[in-house]
Amino acid sequence: MRRLLRVGARALGVTAALAAVAFGLLWITTDVERARFAHPADALTVTDRHGTPLRHHRPDGHDRRWVALDDVSPHLIDAVLAVEDTRYREHAGVDVRGTGRALLSFALPGRRVSGGSTI
Repeated sequence: MRRLLRVGARALGVTAALAAVAFGLLWITTDVERARFAHPADALTVTDRHGTPLRHHRPDGHDRRWVALDDVSPHLIDAVLAVEDTRYREHAGVDVRGTGRALLSFALPGRRVSGGSTI
């Protein structure tokens, strides 16, 4: 049993180290401003002859636009955090307890699978 725990702990350590390296590489190499335009939406904007937008249409009927974080209502941010990750302001973006709980529930048969609390 101890051998199994040691092997499991080592495997978890290696996995965590690889995940940290992958996250670091993505963090360093991803340009958010460029990435947001990498896959432009299938949208149509109708303008007048002066370029003033008159109508914006998307095939799915939803209106999606990039906005600055300062333009997002604090109530919306609080609502998302309340539902997704109640301890978000207590950790640095990755909830170690939540991730451990998710790994444990994934490993044990018959347990409810939950997320790792990373926003």
